[in-house]
Parts: sequence; C-alpha cells; structure tokens
Amino acid sequence: MKKSNKIVIALFSIVIMYGCTHQSTNSDISKLNLKGKVKSIKEFSYTCKSKLIGDSVTYLKAERKREEIEEYYPEETSLNNDNILFFNEQGCIEKINLFTDGDIIFYNNRYEYDKDNKRITEYEYKYNSSKLAKISNYIYNDENLLKKKVIDNANGSPYGYIEYVYDDNDRKILTVGYRAGKGIIYKKNYKYDGNSNLIEFSLFHSFNDEYGSGDEGRRFTKERYKYDSNNNIISKNMIASGEKPWKTFAYQYDEQSNLIKVIETDTGHILGNGYVKEIDYLYTYDDKGNWVTQVKLEKKSPDFDTVYENGNFVKKEITPKKTPKYYIERSIEYYD
Repeated sequence: MKKSNKIVIALFSIVIMYGCTHQSTNSDISKLNLKGKVKSIKEFSYTCKSKLIGDSVTYLKAERKREEIEEYYPEETSLNNDNILFFNEQGCIEKINLFTDGDIIFYNNRYEYDKDNKRITEYEYKYNSSKLAKISNYIYNDENLLKKKVIDNANGSPYGYIEYVYDDNDRKILTVGYRAGKGIIYKKNYKYDGNSNLIEFSLFHSFNDEYGSGDEGRRFTKERYKYDSNNNIISKNMIASGEKPWKTFAYQYDEQSNLIKVIETDTGHILGNGYVKEIDYLYTYDDKGNWVTQVKLEKKSPDFDTVYENGNFVKKEITPKKTPKYYIERSIEYYD
C-alpha cells in the first residue's frame, strides 16, 4: 500500500504538534511530502495578479499578504501564516517561525531530540521576542509512544499538560488537555479505519468554562474523513451539533499527491447562507520535485457585487468567475 501523503501543500499542520514523537521511522520531511534532504523551508504569501501572454494566462506575485490565508486543507489543524521551518539532518523540525503583519514573529518554537530522534523538549518564546515563555517536556511510554507533554512557564511554575491515550494498534484515540488551577480544558477523540487512517475527530468544549455558557464538556465540533486508494483524504465533513454537516470539502490530487482542487460547500445549516466554492491550486517545482510556487484560484457561487444605481448602492448577484486569490513562494535549502 502506498504511504499516505495527506499533508500535501504545507503550511505545516499536524506535524507541528506531533512531529518526530512517535515510534514511526517517518520523519517530518516525509510527512510534509518533501523530497530530498531539506535543511530549511520558507513560505511567504502574496496577493496574485494575472497577465495574458499570447493565448495563455500567467499568474504573478504582487503585494505581500498581511493576513492569514483561509484554510481549505484536509488536515485536522493548519497553521496558515508565513513561516520558516528548520530541520535537522534526520528530517525532524528543529525550529519554527510563524509571521504575522509582515515580518513580525508571533510564533517562535525550538525543539530538541534524543539519540533516537524523538522530540524531548520544546521551547516557546514570547511574541516577537527572544525571551522564553514556556518549556515543554515530552514523556514516552514503554512502547515509545508519546504519553505526556508537560508545559511549564519560563519561571518554572506549571502551566499545564497534555495526556495521550492509544489503542492496541498504537493509534492515538484520546488527547486530554489540562491547565494548572483549572483542570481539564479540552478533550479530543480519534477514530480510524482498517488502514489506520483517521476517519473521525471530535473536539469537546472547555470543561471549566469561566464565562458560564453552560457548554462545559459538550462537543464543540466533529470532523469526518474519507480516503482514496493512496490514503489521501478525499472528503471532510464538519459537524457542529447533531450529525448534520454544516460544511463539506471534496479534495482532488495529482500523481504526486499534491492537492490540486477543493470543492467547499457551506450547507447554510448554521449561518443560513449557503454557498459553493471551487478552488484550484497551480504549482511549479524545483529539480527535486518539491513545489516552489503555488497559486490559488477561487470561484464562489452565488457571488455578489455592489453596484451604484439610481443614487444607491445595491448588492447584486453576478456570474461567478475564477479569480486568483494568493501566490505562495517557497525557498528550500538542502543539506546536499
């Protein structure tokens, strides 16, 4: 069976939380669908403009984006900001910088590993600063699975911890987050198919709700996934309450398991205004087969525009057109 490449267009999702913490021999490099011995990778996003050259349309980067990129990716979580990742020679992430509002670093983490290349310590720094904010220590069970992540403030006082529970097949089935002085603040449940692909993820509300919303311990969201024969996610349903999805995603991939199309459908179940978005991703590649530019094209139905008529601004439905939304540029440095 072909190995799953579910993290296909980066902005580096689940690897950030669980990279190189499992007994698996797969490195963060392979989980990110990267080829070669990558030393660092930088992704910066820009607005995008199109230019007609002959009979062909070319897409060019324009201004640097200042906000987060909307998330359309299959994974449970995604970090959608400009970023720089640094890897050790074994392919595990050593350092992460995430940027906001241009070049301000709002997320700066560094990681240390043991002789078996398992993550053992995480250092989190303050917003746009070199001052340490938190230190996390990773604890493993006898089967070499991550058992507990203990988080302390820089002054040594406890911040909280996260516990992980596994089934008989070494698959994570429960994550419980604790905050010092508050107890349990969230729970995450995971279910799998026969190929050990995640098919259901559930997140439960804070169990210590300081705002008195009455939602303590209630399910906040549920996601369900389906896969193709290459173990790529081909559909995701997002469910807020009950079992009726309020938003669905369908995914298509190229032969290298890079995401090339997303169909997003908002059913109107929550907000009452349904829509369908069709998103295409275009790539260029370096000589190792890693993409170095990505263009996102989007078409939304129904689509609206505001026009000026008879002295008033009027919102009118228009014929949807596929337009460029952003341009991501990647710089990849290799060890070899």
